[in-house]
Amino acid sequence: MWLMYIIFKQSIKAVNLLKHRRTVFSFSWVFIWWLFIMRLSLLQLAFPYVNIESTTIQVFIIALFASTIPLLTFKKELLEYIGLRRPISLELVMFLILAPITLFLVSLYDHTFLKYVILTLPILEEWFFRGLAFSTLALANKSSLIVKLTAVIISSLMFSSAHLHYGIQQVVAAFFFGVFLALLLDYTGSIILSISFHILINAVLSYHLYGMYYEFPITFCSGVLLSISCIVTAFVPWKMAD
Repeated sequence: MWLMYIIFKQSIKAVNLLKHRRTVFSFSWVFIWWLFIMRLSLLQLAFPYVNIESTTIQVFIIALFASTIPLLTFKKELLEYIGLRRPISLELVMFLILAPITLFLVSLYDHTFLKYVILTLPILEEWFFRGLAFSTLALANKSSLIVKLTAVIISSLMFSSAHLHYGIQQVVAAFFFGVFLALLLDYTGSIILSISFHILINAVLSYHLYGMYYEFPITFCSGVLLSISCIVTAFVPWKMAD
């Protein structure tokens, strides 16, 4: 019995070590692609009139390639942690129905850069910073508060530093917003909710900074309706679960 206990204990340590190595390997890959996002931010800082559409396409490519190693390394764990493998909840259904329609309609009628700021970038940023950076680190030991807080801080610092071209106030605000979104994802287990809050905040800030002009009302209203509908419907499964 004693020998079996020793073997079992060592096996558990080996599994934890393997998981730790997977975390380091996976996060290192995400970190490398974060450097490319930082390069884009610094380019926007140096050249304020850089094409936002081109930047968005590059962020999409970065998020796509950054996803490969985490998804191959953690397989089901990552998607389960961010809520994309659980039974389809109402906010997920609402998002999958409304998001493509919203993006399509806005792309037809809005020819300003705000459609990327309000709708496209929040989806890409949430996938990269919360879905990949935060979740990869948090999966190292989901039961450890220290591990989770470390994941929250590191991913939020990565997220905030990508906003250098907006100024120091935006960097600080983005850090605390990133902390909120990471905790929201961890508490609810839904990246759709963090995306919805991100879209809503970007819409409100854009309205405050730029006001209504050109086709912006279409983008603003679409983003607000999409985010609020997903946030509201999220409370229904929570209430049912209670």
